[in-house]
Formats: sequence, structure tokens, C-alpha cells
Amino acid sequence: MRNAIIAGTILFLLWFAGCMKKVKEFPKGTVQIEPYTTQVKGYRTTVKVKTDAQTLDQYLRNPEILEMTAGLTKIEKVSGEKFQDLGDTAQYEIKVLRFSFRVKAILIYHKPGQEIWYASQGGKAITIFRFKMKEESEGTRLTMSCESLEEGDTTFKELAKLIDFFDLISKGFETALAEVQAHFDPSLNASELLAKGIRGEFYEAIFTGHRAQIFINAAPDQALESLKRPEFWEFFEEKTEIRISPCFYQLQPGPCPVQVGALRYDLIQGPHYQGKMIFNYYYSGDSRFQASLRPEGEGTALSFFYLSPPPDYTSSDILSLALNYKKNQELVEKMLVLVKDWVEGNRKG
Repeated sequence: MRNAIIAGTILFLLWFAGCMKKVKEFPKGTVQIEPYTTQVKGYRTTVKVKTDAQTLDQYLRNPEILEMTAGLTKIEKVSGEKFQDLGDTAQYEIKVLRFSFRVKAILIYHKPGQEIWYASQGGKAITIFRFKMKEESEGTRLTMSCESLEEGDTTFKELAKLIDFFDLISKGFETALAEVQAHFDPSLNASELLAKGIRGEFYEAIFTGHRAQIFINAAPDQALESLKRPEFWEFFEEKTEIRISPCFYQLQPGPCPVQVGALRYDLIQGPHYQGKMIFNYYYSGDSRFQASLRPEGEGTALSFFYLSPPPDYTSSDILSLALNYKKNQELVEKMLVLVKDWVEGNRKG
């Protein structure tokens, strides 16, 4: 799956230079695949913390680390204990004047003493928080960054009318990091650090991926129930040699192991919108895929969408992955056709 994402990124870069066009019609007998890209704004700050990386790692996995106050905006933890394992969650409430809503934070990546990543989602608005640690003499260099992806979320747009979201992020980050520094160094005062002004910088990041879809001659709820059956996943494994743990189709939080040949991936369940039949998963850090079933005419449009930041690879890696792209695309097409065949009763594959 990771290779498919990387190869998809490469294909996008090639198509972007020339002939990328949106498909206006939805061919009901074929798989439709098209590249997707979105540009997001981020904020990054680096500070020195007077403690070792392992101790800092423990501290940063307290849910309170994502609490912040900036101006009229306050983010408070509602529930959740220490983030110990991938998939652990905490609930937060964002309050702006009389407006409030809840978001869910998920631990999606952890490399002890080096990196911690959280994904926060409210509605369709997604924010990725990253903490990167590098132990140095007399302390640890800590870089905290985030990117926010709106994805057309109405809640996010309403909130943006009341506050400057990125002003909130920058001030909230600076406050959180100043408190972290002061916590480990009594000689420092958080207020004095904040009085120096903004220490970080804004940046832009491009997330790329692909969206694939196929038409199924069945209602969405009928298709979903059919895909929850263990027999389907036995059929799927036989035809693709991809082994998916039952926790995936049982909609359990995870981590949910997926075996692709000799490679193993752990899927972390993101917020699901089962009423709308939209299901989100994270893997390999902030890479994400989404599966959805929506009414389309007298049947269902099954969509498979994945999104990832562009990887940093050598030219030889890129060439190798580009050469394998066709094979990866064929696998995605085969997966969707298998789902269609199963739901529609054609079990030959």
C-alpha cells in the first residue's frame, strides 16, 4: 500500500506537468482512477528543552500537551489518558465565545525518543501534529509542526469566521512550547519566553494521492453488509494475497495489521461516519486512506481515496517506484473489481 501511495505521488507529478483532466462521467463498468492533490498551510517551531529525549517523549504523550489557550479561543481535554499505543485517543472541546465543538485526537505514529504524531479531526477538518526530538548536549532539540486540511468542512469554515485559525495555531504552539521549556528548566519563565514574540514560521505543504471508484449494482447499506462478511475477506485474500485482520472489517480501533507480501502495515482507525458510510484509516504516519459508499443512481459508487505527503527519496528510488507504478495501479483496479463482483454475486473474481 505504501508503494502504491509513493508511485501515485510520482504519477501525479508527471501528470501535473501536462495533461491532467477531470473525468466528467462515471463509467459504470470500469474503475475510474484520477490523481488528487491539495495544498495545506502549516506552522513549525523549534526550541531547546533541558531534558533527555526519552523523558521529553514521555511528557509529550500526555493528552494535556494538545490543550491551548489563545485570545478568545480555548482547547480543553474532555477525556483520555496517556497516549501509550498507536490508536489511543483523547477528546477535546474547542470553545470560541459561545461557539463550541469537539474533536478527537489519535496517536498515529510513534518512534520512541524521536517522533510523535497525532491526528486531530472534527467534522472533515483534519490537523496533523508532529513532535520531532533530537538529543543534543545539555538537552533535546524539539521541533513541533502541524498542517491543517479543511476538505470542505462547514464546521471549520464557520469557525474561521470567528477566529484566525493560523494565528491561533501559532500562538497556541508558542504557549505550549514555552511551558514545556519552563517545565524542564526552572530558570526559564514561560511569560518571558512568549514576550519575545513568534519564534516559528508558516509554510505550505502539498499532499498528493489518488481517488479510485467503481459503480456497484446494489444499495449502499446492502453493499456494506456484504463486505462485513468474513467470507468476502477470504475471497479477497485468495485473489490478491493481501491478508487483512478481522479487526478491519469489524471496525475496531486498531492497530489493525495488514500483510502485503512480506510487508506489514498497521492501520489506525480514524473517525468514521457510518451514517454516511465514510471510513477513515491512517497508516505509515500521516498517510491516510478513506473508503466510502454513496448512492449513485440505482446503485452505489464505491470510492477509495488515499492521501500522503510527498516522500523524500533518492532518484534511483523514484525511478524504481515509477517503473512499478503500472503494477500498483492494476492492484487497485483489481481490488475494486473484486468488491463489485462479490457484492453483485459474481464470485469468480
